[in-house]
Amino acid sequence: MTEVWLGRPWRPYAKVIFLNTEMGDHIVPAGWREWHPGETHSIETVYYAEFNSTGPGAHPGARDPHTKLLTAAEAAQYETKTFLNGWDPEASSAQ
Repeated sequence: MTEVWLGRPWRPYAKVIFLNTEMGDHIVPAGWREWHPGETHSIETVYYAEFNSTGPGAHPGARDPHTKLLTAAEAAQYETKTFLNGWDPEASSAQ
């Protein structure tokens, strides 16, 4: 793999968030891209966000301008237990 995008919206209003993700050097620095540049315009309505990305593919300063770089407080609402309203899938699988 030489070029991998974090996301390309097929339709408007997509929502993708990467939290605490180690990214390899195969990730394109811009991260996100329109599905068909010049033809579609869904990237204008998407919510693409990252928090605490690490590794050689983490390029927060080079991301597409539509990318939201979350603060710790903003990222907290997407932590697994919070986002799933208290359900902890790791605890459930241990039973």
